[in-house]
Amino acid sequence: TETWEVKTNIVVALGDLCCVHPNSLQPYMKQSSSGFYALLADSDRRVRATTVQVCTHLVLNDMLRVHDHLH
Repeated sequence: TETWEVKTNIVVALGDLCCVHPNSLQPYMKQSSSGFYALLADSDRRVRATTVQVCTHLVLNDMLRVHDHLH
């Protein structure tokens, strides 16, 4: 298994978990320097693209607030 496949699967799983259990994952989603948001700067474009797609889905469904993470 390639590393990028594992990372993209984790991103999709986190997105699904955010929809099902938003209050449980909210503290972890606020960390901009590590975890979910760190994958936006991953070296593999496939991981970055999947992360952007999942972030977009979460933002459009009001599951994620981005204004705290914009610099």
